[in-house]
Amino acid sequence: MTEEFALPEELIDPEELIDELEDTEPEYEVATFLPTGGTRIYLPIGRDEDGNLLEPTIMQAVLDADLSIPASTQFWVDGVQVNPNTTILTPGMVVVGLGNIKGGRS
Repeated sequence: MTEEFALPEELIDPEELIDELEDTEPEYEVATFLPTGGTRIYLPIGRDEDGNLLEPTIMQAVLDADLSIPASTQFWVDGVQVNPNTTILTPGMVVVGLGNIKGGRS
């Protein structure tokens, strides 16, 4: 004998959940850092109190990730060498670091 299982009517409508999720912004976005011979490191890009994305430079972000960056390290984005001290990190960006980079959190 099988019993039917009925859900209570007061449950949240799935459509309301989808609408609520679409209206919320993530707390942060990420960029990806690929050091020479190392593991992929995700660099978070936070938001200010108004919800706007912060604009860290590549160097700020990799140092915040506890990486040791020698002065001779080269940084590349989309096949172009960039200055990590002036290039702003953007969501989805992939940065390649060529050099003897140590440390970090993945």
